[in-house]
Amino acid sequence: MMTGHQKLRVFAVVLAIVTGSLPLAFITTIILMPFWRWLEADLGVESIGHSGPLDWCFWTMYGLYMLIFILAWIDSARKKRQVTGD
Repeated sequence: MMTGHQKLRVFAVVLAIVTGSLPLAFITTIILMPFWRWLEADLGVESIGHSGPLDWCFWTMYGLYMLIFILAWIDSARKKRQVTGD
């Protein structure tokens, strides 16, 4: 059973991951414009709209960042438990 302090800590970490991934996903989506253009031109995958990358490009990057950060957090917590013996 998790204590109130542990629940608050989990909430804070998840909130940091969710909000921290937003600007990273936006910046990465814009930086990857040449990739999105290549994807559309060579493979026929609709990825560039009239004003930039389509929404799915952003959401893909956002999901990827959240997955990476959550897996890193889980790995870090697992290593911490092994060291402390919890």
